[in-house]
Amino acid sequence: MTAETLLNQLHKVRQNGTGKWMACCPAHEDRTPSLSIKEDSDGTILLHCFAGCSAEEIIGAAGVEMGDLFPDTDRHSFYDGPNQTPHRESRGEADLATRQVRHLTAEAMINAGHRLTADEKKQAADDYYYLKSVDKIP
Repeated sequence: MTAETLLNQLHKVRQNGTGKWMACCPAHEDRTPSLSIKEDSDGTILLHCFAGCSAEEIIGAAGVEMGDLFPDTDRHSFYDGPNQTPHRESRGEADLATRQVRHLTAEAMINAGHRLTADEKKQAADDYYYLKSVDKIP
């Protein structure tokens, strides 16, 4: 989903700069815009309600899912596709960076209340133990 798609579902939208908007928050009775929306360069959509609504409340009221706020390439998967197995082999620095991104993504998804699939749990554990073994996690 793009920010434009989300913005079309909101009221009193006004642009605050490149990739930044304010709108009325759909999670509470909002007469003046209190919801900040930002689209990062990678396509991730960030939300902040100055009245204190959580991201979960905002997306629920807007009729979207947490995964919709992230680019399609990162969406609900840590591996190449539904019929492929998670990556298991080290490929140097590129593999390290990939593992770090997957680890942080899994951590964010878990903290946001999402349940990982069995394959994602395996991949997250594999990434965690690999990163711990190379001293990239305390």
